[in-house]
Amino acid sequence: MLAPLASRVPGVFVCHGLHWEVLPSSSRLADRVIHPLLLPRYSREAAAIVCASENTRGHVVEFFGLDEACAVTVDVGVDDAFRAPIAPARLAEVRARR
Repeated sequence: MLAPLASRVPGVFVCHGLHWEVLPSSSRLADRVIHPLLLPRYSREAAAIVCASENTRGHVVEFFGLDEACAVTVDVGVDDAFRAPIAPARLAEVRARR
């Protein structure tokens, strides 16, 4: 966990959530101890902070005391190309196998 702090190369901190801060009872003791010590420092030293949701971005700003401009949200999702419509005949064929 210390490698990002030892690097001389600018890094990006990707944050999926701060569950140990928001709902400590759902986190392991180790997470509740180590994450508050290391992750605020990661966020201060990161060239960019990418958050998985606006909610997480708000928590990063609130709990790490950062300016809102320091973090951006990249919504997790799947491109529509991976949701191509299935032809009705093919759908009926697959359903018939049940």
